[in-house]
Amino acid sequence: MPYEIIAFPFHMVGKGLEYTINAAEDAGVTHFVRNLVQRRYFPPYTSLKLRAGGQDGFGATFGIAYPELPGRGNTVRLKLDASTRGDRGIGAGADFGTLRDGEVQFGGGYRLRPHVRFYGIGPDSREQDESIFLDEAGFGAVSYAHALGEAFSTKAAVHYTSLAARGTDRDDKPPLQEVFPGEPPVGFHERSDGVTALLQLEHDDAPERTRPNRGGIQRGKVSYFTGNEGVRFWTWRAEIQQFLPLWFTRRSLAVRGVLSKIEPRGDSPVPFQRLLTNDDPDLMRGYKDVRFRDLGIALANVEYRFPIWSLDQSTGTGVDMYVFDDVGQVFSDWDQIKTNNLTNSYGGGFRLGSREGFAGRLEFAWSEEGFLARIAADQIFQFDKDEFLRGRVPIPER
Repeated sequence: MPYEIIAFPFHMVGKGLEYTINAAEDAGVTHFVRNLVQRRYFPPYTSLKLRAGGQDGFGATFGIAYPELPGRGNTVRLKLDASTRGDRGIGAGADFGTLRDGEVQFGGGYRLRPHVRFYGIGPDSREQDESIFLDEAGFGAVSYAHALGEAFSTKAAVHYTSLAARGTDRDDKPPLQEVFPGEPPVGFHERSDGVTALLQLEHDDAPERTRPNRGGIQRGKVSYFTGNEGVRFWTWRAEIQQFLPLWFTRRSLAVRGVLSKIEPRGDSPVPFQRLLTNDDPDLMRGYKDVRFRDLGIALANVEYRFPIWSLDQSTGTGVDMYVFDDVGQVFSDWDQIKTNNLTNSYGGGFRLGSREGFAGRLEFAWSEEGFLARIAADQIFQFDKDEFLRGRVPIPER
């Protein structure tokens, strides 16, 4: 009964959307959409990804790739990023996939975000303590990934990161130093520099990235950070994703679980800007991005997916609907993992995909803290792993 109540409006909207799309198909509109999704109206190897409803308001990322540079199997990529809240970013990466059973990536970038939220640290941080600060980050990285058969792979990486947190002159929300005047978090008005080394083992037997209904991803990662002011810590992360076929064609259940923890070493505490948060891809979708921060995060995401329209066949260009439930929390000690600290959010949305892969999503979410809508060009399941090639700042380590 609770599922039927939640799913009913999405089914109704889906039916209306299905009739609308069929009418558009008869008018020839969907032919144009299909070509647009397949990028026939854009110059080769360019991309424009739009987003809305997250940490940085309405934003866009423009990317351009140079394949086969400097040789066959290699790619060089550049990106520019901007948002209506003043975010600015630039990144560059290179992928050398010509090695036998291996792949080398280089990457670097710079990001400025003058409107990052802070509510305090821990699962009991309060919504009414919302404040903002300016976050400035830069990084340089190199990684090597090696295939260990058909489904297994391992990756080793080293990256240097520099992260500053300070006051901001934005006036739409109170600054951090006003909301927390007597107890600013460790690392505020300071710069944290350091080097991280990591090792990852992954098993991925999902057959596709757009509409998988079998297989999954199992991933384990451990990293060690050493930085200025004697800050040192281990971070480990375990993640499981599984896609299960259901009783109708192309309907599936996607289940994801994440458990990650920072283990400090020495006497110096971890700067707050390096703590784990509910940010991409570890979203609690009914809560604002970076709503929670702490040394650890435990999270479960469940999605029921079903197709509502396909242009020509089930594996081609089409739209799926989904309903979801997210349960999770941050923690500093293991004894904080208990039911009265759990957050819960639920909702649904639409997924656009083509033979070339996942194209984007529109989703709506509710929690005890209100309603959120998001537009994004990526997904929390099968999140894009080419973070260095695409200039993704690796803070915190995920």
